[in-house]
Amino acid sequence: MARKYNIRQERAWQDLTGRKFYKLLLLEVVGRPPSGKGRLYLCQCDCGNKIVVRDSNVKYGNTKSCGCDKFMFGKAHKTKIIKNLHNTWVSMNQRCSVPDDPNFHHYGGRGIVVCDRWKFGDSDKSGYDCFAEDVGIKPDGMSLDRIDVNGNYEPSNCRWANDQQQSRNRRSTDKCRQLPEELSKFCDDNGIKRDTMFARIDRGWRYEELFLPVMKKTERRVRKK
Repeated sequence: MARKYNIRQERAWQDLTGRKFYKLLLLEVVGRPPSGKGRLYLCQCDCGNKIVVRDSNVKYGNTKSCGCDKFMFGKAHKTKIIKNLHNTWVSMNQRCSVPDDPNFHHYGGRGIVVCDRWKFGDSDKSGYDCFAEDVGIKPDGMSLDRIDVNGNYEPSNCRWANDQQQSRNRRSTDKCRQLPEELSKFCDDNGIKRDTMFARIDRGWRYEELFLPVMKKTERRVRKK
């Protein structure tokens, strides 16, 4: 059944672009929330992070920053843990929602989105609070990974994974392009990313050259000569 909108309320909508509420400067309208009411704004926080926020949440003070003010106080170790988790949440949202993010074409540009619960929140919880509740504290040496690389950021499709797990789960390691067992073991034993090995193959390296260690930039320039 189609939603009914309040025409008078829609006509009363005002563009808030350029205005600042608390720590958030509203840069531009980027869409509409799932309810269809109001607008979604790309906002820049005083700390430099960019997030997408519903206009009513900014206007009425429900969202006052990107979330950075939540870890401004407290013990140093606890603050660092919370800050790392918050940075993960901000980065996830930026690469899916901000076109000028350097990684947008790998995520938002491919149709990858952040679920409403992690982006807009649920009832009285913010999107960040819901994200923290679902994924828990970020373990040392791990980062957020999507189980299905073509799926969205949502509780059922995300986990904490180490570099080796993530490299095996990238788009470049799908069934149509698997490394031979000997090369795969060489990568694992020497900490070489599979993307690096695929790049060597694409450049036409001879088979025996594929087993060379990763070269520094200066050595790479010498090799080109």
